[in-house]
Amino acid sequence: MGKIPNHFYHSIASMESLRVRLDLFELSAKKKKKLMEVAERTLHHSILDLVLSELSEEDKKLFLSHHASENHDEIWSLLT
Repeated sequence: MGKIPNHFYHSIASMESLRVRLDLFELSAKKKKKLMEVAERTLHHSILDLVLSELSEEDKKLFLSHHASENHDEIWSLLT
């Protein structure tokens, strides 16, 4: 399966347990990869939705700017 993208929340939200569980089923590598991609996208969008729902309009713009530039340190500074 492909490399997991390194998002700002990577250190606190891991998909590894799902990957391990999928290995217990008799699924093709292609199906496992597709399921992991769907799960990773779902987690990513859920986390972004949660974060954005808690930020002011100004901080949303700042967050999205940091997110687009993959500036994880600045994201965490904004969120803490």
